[in-house]
Amino acid sequence: MDPVQKKARDDLMLAAYLNLSLTASKMGENLDCIKYCDKALEQSPNNVKALYRKAGARVAMSDLEEAKEIYEKILEIDPENKAAAQQILVVRQLMREQNERDKKRYRNLFSKISDDTQVDIPNAVRLLNDMHNTFH
Repeated sequence: MDPVQKKARDDLMLAAYLNLSLTASKMGENLDCIKYCDKALEQSPNNVKALYRKAGARVAMSDLEEAKEIYEKILEIDPENKAAAQQILVVRQLMREQNERDKKRYRNLFSKISDDTQVDIPNAVRLLNDMHNTFH
């Protein structure tokens, strides 16, 4: 395949992966969205559109730290990207809210354990696991 044909094919594949990632995102299929974004990023590692969609899917999956890192990478590539800068603020707020929910959850858990003098270690571990599975 000559270089012109290869470039045309690569451009077409990139567009296809970006379109598939958008479709997956709209359908709430976050893992598929990430998969297609990763394929697009194999073609074009600094593709801001693929990075932005991947970060959005990470937010939707509550993988906030990963999302923040991706938005920060976008700003490294494009320091003037206002959407990514705004999303970092949103993600930081979501992280603060999650930390507060976690604090409250564990405060309630330990309060429940201390109120129940019959709770033994295996039951405390089971209770912790149950609470973790309920909220994640």
